[in-house]
This record gives sequence, C-alpha cells and structure tokens, in this order.
Amino acid sequence: AERAAWDYVRGEGAGLELTVINPVAVLGPAMSKDVSTSLGMVIAPLRRSMPAYPKLHQGIVDVRDVAKAHVVAMERPEAAGERFIVCADTLWFREVGAILRGAYPDRKIPRYELPTWMVRIMARSNPNLVPVLPNLSRRRCYNNRKAREMLGIDFIPAREALLASAESAIGLGMV
Repeated sequence: AERAAWDYVRGEGAGLELTVINPVAVLGPAMSKDVSTSLGMVIAPLRRSMPAYPKLHQGIVDVRDVAKAHVVAMERPEAAGERFIVCADTLWFREVGAILRGAYPDRKIPRYELPTWMVRIMARSNPNLVPVLPNLSRRRCYNNRKAREMLGIDFIPAREALLASAESAIGLGMV
C-alpha cells in the first residue's frame, strides 16, 4: 500500500505531498471493542487463551503517539516526502506476560515460552500460527530517531501502552 501511494504521488497525483507513518504493534487505550489485531498480544494472555508464549519479539507504540505523529507530520513542512518509523520499545512476548502478571497478580497469565520447534509442529494443525513462523526467535530492531528528531515525539514507554491496553480491554468487558 505504501509503495502504491508513492507511485501515485510520482505519477497521477503529482503535486501532492505524502508523508508515511509506519507504526509497529499499536497498543494503548481502546475506545471500543473494535480493536486492532495488535491488542491480541494483551487480550489473549488476559483471557488465558494461550498456555505459553511463542518466542516472538515485537515493536510497540502507543496509539496516542501514532496520532501525534500524523498531526505533527501534517504541521511540519520538513516532514513532506519522508517516512517515519514509530516505535517506542521492543519486547519479547514473555516480557509482555511479566508486565501483565505484575499489574494483575490475581489473573493466571502465562509464564513460559514455547520452544520454537513446538510452535512449528502446532502450526501444522493451526493455520493462525503459520504467519508467525518466519519471525520465531528473531529479535526485531527499529530506529525511531527520525520520528523523535523531526517530529519531536517523546514516545510513551511500551509498558505504559501495554497497561493502558489491558485496562481498556478489562473496562470494555473484553476479558
């Protein structure tokens, strides 16, 4: 989709300005039960619908920072024609679980990580696991320097976004 947008402004949409905001997993306060798939990393452990975590590493950004990036990019002429990675921090799913267990000690939130070989075997009978296979055991790294410097974003820590997601999910009756 991004490639198509750049192609459009170079062709038929010549004269238009384009700035791209590329968020990682978007967490933070939800306004309704109609949430992104990213919130699954918070909702699934709170619902106890997973016995353990796959060995996945994920970038996290708060939805409020994504919104701020969009607004500031429209306000700053120097942002035109740029692409921005918006990511506060990265966490392993087991670290997500540790944060949730610390905040909700009364809930039975998974503690353990599934061995990669086991997730691969499980994917044979669970098509929902197939998309995660290429990312198992791979550390993800993102450089948010351009967003911090050009857009002036002081990112909300991933822990805060994660807990805001959990509070919203609980408050909306999703878990």
